[in-house]
Amino acid sequence: MIDAKKMQSIAQRVAAVFPNLAAPEFHSSSTFGNGRSAVKFVFKNGLKLIIAPDTNAPVFSFQTWYQVGSSDEPADRSGLPHFFEHLMFLGTKENPKFSRILQQVGGQDNAMTGYDYTCYFQSLPVGQLDLVAKLEADRMTGLVLTPEQVQNELDVVINERLWSVDNDPNGQLDEALYSALFPNHPYGAPVIGFLQDIKNLIYADLMEFYRARYSPENATIVVAGHVDVEEVLTTILKWFGPISGRPVASRQASGDEHNSGGYTRQELLLPVSSPRLLIAWRTVPFSHPDADVLDLAMEILLGNEASRVHKSLVEDLQIASDVDATSESMRLGGSFVASITLNEGSNSASIEKALDVVFGHVNDLAVKGPKERELLRAKNLSESDHYSSLGTAHDRGLVLGSYELLGGDYRTLSGYVSRIQGITAGEVSACVKRWLNRDNAVVIIARPFQAAAIRDEVLEKSGAL
Repeated sequence: MIDAKKMQSIAQRVAAVFPNLAAPEFHSSSTFGNGRSAVKFVFKNGLKLIIAPDTNAPVFSFQTWYQVGSSDEPADRSGLPHFFEHLMFLGTKENPKFSRILQQVGGQDNAMTGYDYTCYFQSLPVGQLDLVAKLEADRMTGLVLTPEQVQNELDVVINERLWSVDNDPNGQLDEALYSALFPNHPYGAPVIGFLQDIKNLIYADLMEFYRARYSPENATIVVAGHVDVEEVLTTILKWFGPISGRPVASRQASGDEHNSGGYTRQELLLPVSSPRLLIAWRTVPFSHPDADVLDLAMEILLGNEASRVHKSLVEDLQIASDVDATSESMRLGGSFVASITLNEGSNSASIEKALDVVFGHVNDLAVKGPKERELLRAKNLSESDHYSSLGTAHDRGLVLGSYELLGGDYRTLSGYVSRIQGITAGEVSACVKRWLNRDNAVVIIARPFQAAAIRDEVLEKSGAL
């Protein structure tokens, strides 16, 4: 456990080194995983810093999380945060080749945009902390963009959209699902954006977005791995301390926990080899107590080869080749999604049978609850997955950042295993009854194109028909 008095002393010592900069203050500390520790500092310019030291390997992860994602974009500007993520790699006046500089010292870098965040991350060997902090501080305020660069990158993002959504049946399914699951909600638009909205983005939109969202007040830095707390604190103050904090645009403050959209069903004709079914429910935000319970319900119903639905559809009835599921909680809400791939040649009767099986098992779990061995297996699987997610410095940074950005407090990570192990069969039953009822399900069905239909479509477009 980290000594709070020692951390306060370190913060005061570091602040004295740079008396004219935005001094850090010790905020909190916590343990997580198998005896690992993390500590948080907050700087006077609003920047937040979480450090998770671990000397097992001579590497560290440096992650800069901005509190902006696709849920924060204007309705007619979908894809704006994701597009800007691309632009952040174009460089500054001082450092025009951001990624190349890191690669030259053995580093790797990338980024990701979600509904609620944008995260830039680097994995580096020990000794490169000063370099990466300097580079990230520089591009927080010093990004240089020309209209020509924006147009070139726009073409890249449009091609990414065409490749990952418009020409990908899985992308089309996911887009249809979230549009139906979150109507008139920030999560209803895809993170990458709708194609026409992307095409309509202009240089002025991007620069306004940069000024409004990229500042210390809106950022959390997570440093995990082979680092020293005092060195990290000193380095961050050195490079980020001179950046003035400024007000940032407000965000929607709380999640919508009401699952009252009513039963929805859509069918799509897509170039898939066999029917695929998505059965989904709108659930709870990251910080909601039911989020952990839904993790267990997912394992019992669909999450592994010993689950109820897998046994029924794949082993007993033999009408499906794959059963999978996700239970994902975000800042403003969550989703519970069952994914079923039926065997090639499956007809409408098989589709209806598969749906009845899924809803039947969900209802049975809601009414009767899990068996003791099912609940124990689900807890053990969840605990194992939890520890696996903390395997590397990069992984630990991502988990800490997610708990801070999505749940509002990285410290809640420390209680995950005890929360999971303390969940009762009655709590699982009540949670499933509360959130996973048929009346609020969204069903998306992908049916295969018939070969003749594809042939006729091609001929028609070519003018041969």
